[in-house]
Parts: sequence; structure tokens; C-alpha cells
Amino acid sequence: MKKLLSLIIVAVMMLSIALTGMISASALPDYTEGADLSYYDEIMPYYYPEIFAGTGYEPFYYYMLYAHDIGQEEPEYIVFIAKHGGGDTAIAKDVFGDYYVSNSYLDFPYELAHYVFVPAEKKVYTLREAWDREDLDITAAFESGNVGKYIGKEPQYRYLEQFKAEYIDSGMYFPDMIYEEVYNQYAFGKRPYQIDWVLVHAYLNGPLPRECYAVLGDRVSLAGDCVPFAVNYAVYDVNTKEFTDICDIEDLSAYNGLEKQIEKLGIGVPIGDADGDKVLTVTDATYIQRVAAKLCEYDDIDDLSGRYQINDELKFISDFNRDGQRNVMDATAIQRKLVE
Repeated sequence: MKKLLSLIIVAVMMLSIALTGMISASALPDYTEGADLSYYDEIMPYYYPEIFAGTGYEPFYYYMLYAHDIGQEEPEYIVFIAKHGGGDTAIAKDVFGDYYVSNSYLDFPYELAHYVFVPAEKKVYTLREAWDREDLDITAAFESGNVGKYIGKEPQYRYLEQFKAEYIDSGMYFPDMIYEEVYNQYAFGKRPYQIDWVLVHAYLNGPLPRECYAVLGDRVSLAGDCVPFAVNYAVYDVNTKEFTDICDIEDLSAYNGLEKQIEKLGIGVPIGDADGDKVLTVTDATYIQRVAAKLCEYDDIDDLSGRYQINDELKFISDFNRDGQRNVMDATAIQRKLVE
């Protein structure tokens, strides 16, 4: 009876997936966004019998987590979750270096339900099997933030000594020094895996920041000019061994993924954020239209004319089309952007 009940539950969940389209590649990390993984969605079911051989079950859950080196002809490996359920309600857990992975059900045949597919071998491994291989380094999958939880006691300080050597005079005292490497971008196609650049958050106790602003792609920061970086962020280029203030980077696309990280970290606010909620939505377009109809007024912070400009000229935060004015044309441009 218990086995029959389990089969019924599995059948219902499989039907639910067919209706909701759960099987997709929508969970890919930022730097694989836009990649066409439909091929892998099609071929992966053929490898399910290998994973679940002898269990008598088909998986009812499949979710893409990470694809490494998607910039190449095909990824070196893909991490995904696949499980059929039927297990006890107990937590399965394991530790991989500085990362902790858990699963709330003991799903068969692999309790953690995380697998690694290697396209070149056309073979699937459990997360533990892949981690233990000497010829396959899956560290980047964990560091992407999509696999497991970081449990290390210290943040990353790979280039702290270079930072100190360049920006700190041994004769000065900086009680408020902050240094943290908040994001690592890996170089595609290099073996062993190499970091290409690092986004650094750093601050030294110094002069009070001025009333200023900096434009960062599609966002504007009002953090003020701080020491040593204008809005407390810089890119450390591992190849040139140099720190570059993000406000000094004329084209953010020169560093693949940088603009997305600025948005993800919430540095500044989106240009066009008329209502001040730090998110670009249709409400901003409506707000601009209401101001044009004299039903309300812009907040004082929207006007940047009284602030010192660090790297670009922008008169108003609400000036979405950047023509130097704030009017209904900005509202129209915001609406068009959101539709796209």
C-alpha cells in the first residue's frame, strides 16, 4: 500500500511538471545567461536510466543550476538537480571544502540529489564523485553561489596585500579600513581555472565625501567620493595586477559581467528611478507623468545639478533617455524598456 501511494505521488508530480514547464534552464547563473541549453534539456532524459538504474522510478524534478565555460563550444560540466522522491523526510547533508550542501528529503539513489553532467564524456556523476575527481575541478560551481552555501569563516582576501602596498602609507593610521572581494569572474577556457578579474569593495578612513554622483552604466551612485575609490568599489585585474576605480571605467562591458554585478549588489539606483524606491518599474513612468500633470513634484534628490560630477553628466535621476530633461518622453522610454 505504501509503495502504491508513493507511485501515485510520483505520477502526480510528473504531471504537474508537464503542465508548469518546470524542466528548464532558467536557473543558470548570470554569466551563462542567454545560452541555449535546449540541447541538454533534450538529451538529459536519456541519461536518467543510468542515474536511477534499478529504482523503478523516473525523476519528477529536474533543475539546471550551473554550466561551466558556456563561452566555449560546449560547457565543460553542468550541475543540476534530479530526483524522484519517495524518500524519508530527513535532511541529507555534505560538506565540500568551504561549502555546505543539503537536501530536505532522502531522495534515491543519491540523497543530495545534485549531479554533474560532463558533455565530453556523456556521463553523469554525483556531486561527491565529481568533487573527488582529480581531473575535474568543480570549485567554480560552488563559488557561483548557485550550488551549496558558503560556510568559510573569512571573506576572500587574495589581493589584500597588493591593496595595502598601493594605497596605504605605513606611517598613516586608518581605523575604518574595509577590504573585501565580493565577486570573482573566471576566465573562460583556461586550465587550471583562473580568475580574470575581481570586484573589490574597499574604503579607507579619510576626508568626508563630497556631494557628488557617478554614472555606472544604467545606474547612478550618490555615495560620494571616498578613499581610495570614488564609490568604494574597484576592479582588480589579475592579468595586469592593477586596481581600477569602477568610476574610471569608460566602458563597463570591457569586464564581462561587471554591469550585472553592479546591479546585483545594488550599487546606486537605476537611472529613471523617479519614485525613489531603487527599482525601475512602471510606477516610475507613472510618477513622471503625474509630475508633468502637476499632480506631484520630484524629490529634491532627483536634481543632480548641485552635486559634483565624477565621470559623466546627468542632470536628473529621472532623465531615463539622458537628453538633459525630465519629461513624459522619459516615461515613454521607461515603458518601452520594460516591455522589451
